[in-house]
Amino acid sequence: MLNETLRLIRNVNGLKGRELAELLAISPSFLSEIESGKKEPSLDLIRKYSEVLHTRPSKIMYLAEKLEEAKTDKTIREKLSALALSVLYKFNVPEDLVENG
Repeated sequence: MLNETLRLIRNVNGLKGRELAELLAISPSFLSEIESGKKEPSLDLIRKYSEVLHTRPSKIMYLAEKLEEAKTDKTIREKLSALALSVLYKFNVPEDLVENG
């Protein structure tokens, strides 16, 4: 589910694959392979995602874990997707504002 989480984060942030690939300093084809689940991102790449999207790697991994847990239950998955979208909208807010708000 990490691949789906990374694609979801990109989409929520309104980025096209080419745009994010450039920000991450990887090729668009490699990004496509990651988002399709053909390749696994390294921890360093997840760190780059978090830097580019102003969040923590742990938030990305937590969301991926929750989406994986919800994979078998459609109702929970739908609720988690809605929750994930609301959380991801906060990705562009500086960390100190999210924690204090």
